[in-house]
Amino acid sequence: MTLSQGSQGYPFEIRKLPARKSNVKALNLLTSKRWLPASHFPVGRMELPYIDRDGKYTGESLYSCNFQPQSYMSIVFSTMFRRIRIRALRSNSIGEVNKRQNILLKCCAYYALSKNSYFYDRFLYLLRNLKENWKTIKAILHRYVTKLDAHKWFVYGHVCLQTQWLTSRALRPRDKSALQLKFRFMLPVSLQNCEPEALRRYEYEAIWSSFVGMVRM
Repeated sequence: MTLSQGSQGYPFEIRKLPARKSNVKALNLLTSKRWLPASHFPVGRMELPYIDRDGKYTGESLYSCNFQPQSYMSIVFSTMFRRIRIRALRSNSIGEVNKRQNILLKCCAYYALSKNSYFYDRFLYLLRNLKENWKTIKAILHRYVTKLDAHKWFVYGHVCLQTQWLTSRALRPRDKSALQLKFRFMLPVSLQNCEPEALRRYEYEAIWSSFVGMVRM
């Protein structure tokens, strides 16, 4: 197997992530942890997934690293978006693709969290004509997103609030203080007015649970 998944390309192997971003192949390294609540998680060796040209998981790993879960997830989301944006440009105008970047990112984030291949295959089919199909994509995405469990919904909600950064249209994640009024919609009703300690515990569990689900092949 080669990195291009064909007969051409250099041999596939899991390597240690290079220190310099310019030396990293096939990943979009958005590594800030500030886009999710600042929790400290156990850090150990993990493997970043090899995502193919259609933005799909391949079941293979690309690099080994020691990132926190927040950084791991932002790398996966943004890399999938980068792949799908390139694919969309093959059959759509750049103006149409730029106009729909947020929904493309949200579709990638949902797929990354849920690993729902059926949804993603439908999305890829409809992607061939964004101008005609974007409303259908949005409706299908909404239907599936509402079925996410509470932990994945929490992370997905933060993706929705950080679309500018995750699509590389902003240099850094949005300031937490600017999100306080919007933050509540990501929480279960039982936690809407909970004590700070209970909220911090829920945030920790939601991020860790979503991360573990993404890492498992």
